[in-house]
Amino acid sequence: MATARAWELKETFSPFWTYRSLVWAEAFLDSWCERAGRSPLEPMKRVARMLRAHEEFLLNWFRAKGEVAAGTVEGLDNKSEW
Repeated sequence: MATARAWELKETFSPFWTYRSLVWAEAFLDSWCERAGRSPLEPMKRVARMLRAHEEFLLNWFRAKGEVAAGTVEGLDNKSEW
């Protein structure tokens, strides 16, 4: 059950990168982090804390209107502890 819950949380984060609006992306991030933070899974709580700690950097991608190289985004994605 824990594996399925972790997989579901991971998969539901993917749409974050499809947002075009900073406001909607920020709302999505807040909602997802709150949901993950309430999870009984400590690894998902750690991911939520990490995303919150880097929130401004993540949202800068939307401020730049996606003009940041995809490699930068992939590098951050690879650093996360999914």
